[in-house]
This record gives sequence, C-alpha cells and structure tokens, in this order.
Amino acid sequence: MIRELLTKLLVSNAVAFESSKVSFYLKAAETIKNEQARKFLIRMANEESEHLKRLEKLKQPSDEDVVMKDHIEEIHFLGLKEVEREREISSDASAIEVLQAAIELERDAYDFYYLLSEKAKLRSVKEIFALLATEEHVHLSALEEELAKIAGT
Repeated sequence: MIRELLTKLLVSNAVAFESSKVSFYLKAAETIKNEQARKFLIRMANEESEHLKRLEKLKQPSDEDVVMKDHIEEIHFLGLKEVEREREISSDASAIEVLQAAIELERDAYDFYYLLSEKAKLRSVKEIFALLATEEHVHLSALEEELAKIAGT
C-alpha cells in the first residue's frame, strides 16, 4: 500500500514539475524579444505538455490521495524539494539568460526523472520515467544548440 501511495505521489510531483516547466517556457516566450528563441521556447512548452499527457495516464485519483500527503517526508531522499523550486524570469531577461535558465531546468528534469526511473519498482512507472529522462536529455541538447546559435558561438 505504501509503495502504491508513493508511486502516486511521485507521479503527482512529476505532473506538478512538468506543469511548472510549461509555465516557465510560456512566460519566457512572452518575455524575450528574440523571435527565434521565442518560437523555440513555445515548441519546448508544447513538448512538455506532451510529457504531462503521459504522466496523467499514470495518475489515477482515488480516496487514498488524501493519505498520500502524509508520506511526503518518506520521499524527500529522491530530491523532490530540489526540483520544486520556482524559476523566475525578469521582464528584461535576454534570450541568452532565458536559455541558460531553461538549460538548468532541463538538467534538473533529467536528473529527477533518471533518479525516479532507477528507484521505481513498478515496471510501467520505471519505463515512463526512463522515457521522460531520455526526452529531457534531448531537450537539454536542443537548448544548448539553440543557445550556441543565439550567442553566435
């Protein structure tokens, strides 16, 4: 029972994390003036939305959801507090600053999902987190390439 509750809590945390990433990318896209970077950030938001859809399939609400909150302390060893922090973008942030913040966000996402894929006991959960880790690594590489283009390096 505890393992099932923790799995649901982990999925709920992953959903919240992906939601915050979608918000980050959309806010960043509104903030920056560079059109190339803006389009790229909107594409990233759309890809993160796809992650949300996958995670939502794992999430099955039940009467036990209220009880899950009692078990939050049991999963802090997985580093959830680390990835929960809010990323702020100043209204005058440059495209380079926004992309650097996005790179940090994707690096945290990769580490988060990789760790969850290693710790998960249920095969289906392990597989979805491994897939998300792989996709976050692809996002990280794409962001680094985009930063290099915009920075002219």
